[in-house]
Amino acid sequence: MNFDCPACHTPHSFPAEEIPSSGITVACTQCGMHIDLTAEGAVSGPDLGAPATSQAPQAPSGGFAEDIAATGHMPEMSPLAGDASDDDGTRTEAQLPVEPLPSAPEPPAPEPPAPEPLAPQPPAPEPAEAPAKGGGPMSRFKKKKSDPKPDEAKAPSKPAEKPQHSFLDPDDEMEPERAPAGLNIPGFAADSDQWTWRDLPAAFMGVADAKRVLYAAAAFSIVFVAYFLLTWVGALLGSLLSILGTIFNVVAGVAAFGLFTFIGAVMAYVCFQTVIEGRSSSIKAGVTWAKGHIKSVVGTPLAFLAVILAVGLAEGVVGLLGRIPFAGPIIWGLVSPATVVLSLAAGLVAVAAFYSLPLYVPVIYCEQTGPVETLKRLLALFKAHGFKLVGYVLLAAITIGLIFGLTVMPALSIANKLTAGVGGAAMGADLGLLPLSAPGGFGLPAALATGGTITMGGDPGFGHTLGGIFAGVGGCLLLGLLTAVLMLAYYTSGGIIYSIVTGRKKS
Repeated sequence: MNFDCPACHTPHSFPAEEIPSSGITVACTQCGMHIDLTAEGAVSGPDLGAPATSQAPQAPSGGFAEDIAATGHMPEMSPLAGDASDDDGTRTEAQLPVEPLPSAPEPPAPEPPAPEPLAPQPPAPEPAEAPAKGGGPMSRFKKKKSDPKPDEAKAPSKPAEKPQHSFLDPDDEMEPERAPAGLNIPGFAADSDQWTWRDLPAAFMGVADAKRVLYAAAAFSIVFVAYFLLTWVGALLGSLLSILGTIFNVVAGVAAFGLFTFIGAVMAYVCFQTVIEGRSSSIKAGVTWAKGHIKSVVGTPLAFLAVILAVGLAEGVVGLLGRIPFAGPIIWGLVSPATVVLSLAAGLVAVAAFYSLPLYVPVIYCEQTGPVETLKRLLALFKAHGFKLVGYVLLAAITIGLIFGLTVMPALSIANKLTAGVGGAAMGADLGLLPLSAPGGFGLPAALATGGTITMGGDPGFGHTLGGIFAGVGGCLLLGLLTAVLMLAYYTSGGIIYSIVTGRKKS
């Protein structure tokens, strides 16, 4: 409730919820005027116009008078300039909180006197007169809040914008992922507010969300199926012209690699926000971010792949020169030192990619770098923390491999034995013919789907070929799930390692 003192016109504010139904009497902090407050507002009491230093007529005890007698003072009010706790030494004594009120009666005054300091007085032996409506709690006044501007008060609130949905979540049913509670493995508990090597087991918190794992597994499985279909087409083209089939397979491999890196970047973004930053995220947000940084997200890994492919192309050219009659072997022998150096360089680039790719998404996310700047930043990190980074990545890889071998591999082994044993006993040799009958690259996933059962010989027909394709698709689901688990842990460990070497504090 906002009101002004009727005597000195000092503005005040009092919480409306603290005014009892019977009303309450307060004193002005500027002139000491007694003011009666009710739920309807400030009411002129019998002592209106008299300062608080004057005596009030005696009234029977009870209600608000008993509160005054029990506490020894009237409720205090603070003017708009602030309360006593904010006093910086510039206030006058009249602006300080009101001291206990006297109990003697006070005559009414037609005009309020000039503000004067209130001297502290002892509590009255008898309760002072209460207003017609008294009683209730006594508390401190709060600062008066500024009223909203008329235009702002009248302006209608804008309707909430309709959220944009993506193809991953057309019905907006994907809830934001929350930050996991973390791992507390004995001997690996963090001992500071910064990320350390002891936090590397927390990389598996990236796999802690089942929905995230399922989305990643589904995306990787689709890429596997598309890639194996393209290799099938490449094999058909290769039967017509070998060089054409080779080019088609290379293009298909590069496209699949780009999709894998895009999906991995989405998962790395989500894991960094949930595990490292400790805040909510979603697959949809990750897709939006990766699309906005598509050049860096896909271009950085492709730069490593381009070097390896260039070396492979050079090796192929040298091999074609070696087929020249008589002079070919001589030419190949002369350029062999160069091919050895190039092959070694390609191997080093592949190793550098293994140690760098866990870090490149955090670099892009935190430092907003492009493809070239990302490579330069990765090189700078390895120059400054080379041995530490290698050690951290190796430790993370060993931890991931150990936990993966103790959890996923036993389950996969048991599943294969069940499929091979039960399925082989029920279906016979036809089960082992499916992987051999699967066209293109579907043979490998089909072997996973059949539990590794492969039967040589026999007379497979079109049914086995079609069954091998379906078995290959089923095997792609298993490959997608295994890839999702490994990639989520791999990229989460990269976020932790980046936080370690950059001195990032935990959220």
